[in-house]
Amino acid sequence: MGGNEVRFLDAVGLLLRYSMIETEQGSKGGYSMHPVVHQWASYLDGQRQEDEWARLALAVVGQSVPEGKTREYWVVQRKLIPHAEMVRRWIQKAVSRWYIGDELMIDSLHMLGILYASQGKLPEAEAMYKRALEGNEKALGQDHTSTLITVNNLGNLYKNQGKLPEAEAMYKRALEGNEKAIGQDHTSTLSMVNNLGILYADQGKPPEAEEMYKRALKGYEKALGQDHTSTLNTVNNLGSLYADQGKLSEAEAMYKRALEGNEKALGQDHTSTLITVNNLGSLYADQGKLSEAEAMFKRALEGKEKALRRDHTSTLNTVKNLGILYADQGKLPEAEAMYKRALEGYEKVLGLTHPNTHDVTRNL
Repeated sequence: MGGNEVRFLDAVGLLLRYSMIETEQGSKGGYSMHPVVHQWASYLDGQRQEDEWARLALAVVGQSVPEGKTREYWVVQRKLIPHAEMVRRWIQKAVSRWYIGDELMIDSLHMLGILYASQGKLPEAEAMYKRALEGNEKALGQDHTSTLITVNNLGNLYKNQGKLPEAEAMYKRALEGNEKAIGQDHTSTLSMVNNLGILYADQGKPPEAEEMYKRALKGYEKALGQDHTSTLNTVNNLGSLYADQGKLSEAEAMYKRALEGNEKALGQDHTSTLITVNNLGSLYADQGKLSEAEAMFKRALEGKEKALRRDHTSTLNTVKNLGILYADQGKLPEAEAMYKRALEGYEKVLGLTHPNTHDVTRNL
């Protein structure tokens, strides 16, 4: 057991003994803060004890964030958001950078970034990642693997915000550092290779994207096997690339492999499964199979609204796709309703200048 985990469990034990947190029913390792503690912590505003309680709360919330590759992770994540908001406000009000030099605190900040990013709260995620990056660079150095993981996740965030040059700089820094530190074939390195592939595809560089995807896929299949979720994620990405290139039969084979594998590994309602369902819908639309496309989009939308939120960017992507499909079917009122919903959501979450916002505006 690592030092961070020991300190976390010690903190949890103390808080449980004094009934300041409660274990989450049906969640392994999940905790929630007692409502009275929320109120009391607010009362402590400006007092010396606040920083110490902020440390404990940050550890409990940050270390309770589940990985996205677990079944129904979004259920726990949604429960954690109100507690994360309380912790975030404490952190932002603090005058001192009390988390600098404390690996548990820095890791917990990074996990809060993951939580916010998964829930589509991108400004909040960016704030947490930047604090974690600052802490890791000072405590561990710019080339430490923990630092590079945060750099990579900042790249993901910038890509989702449409800041592609900034994303590329983060990805390349993370990849170069990881290749030196742990080798070209390590799964963490391969994750960064896959992310660069996604970025190149978004930049309209299909040859570079395919090279990255195939390198990642070969490495994942060797290290983790053909049915691992990381492998299947890259399979899905290759499917998207082939679809963009008009290689529809190759794309369909990739999507179906990814869908079957994710349904077995993660379940029918997991967000990774639903992303592939959405992609299959787009493929069927391109093939002129409009009824099959509609079934896929509706399944994806219903699942994403349940697992994420109505205004999550992934949900909005499916809303936009349904709008395009309805327009192709001549269902113009339904198409307009979908476009307006997508536009309102994109403007709120991504801003007026994001490419997704522009795409929907053109369709309207």
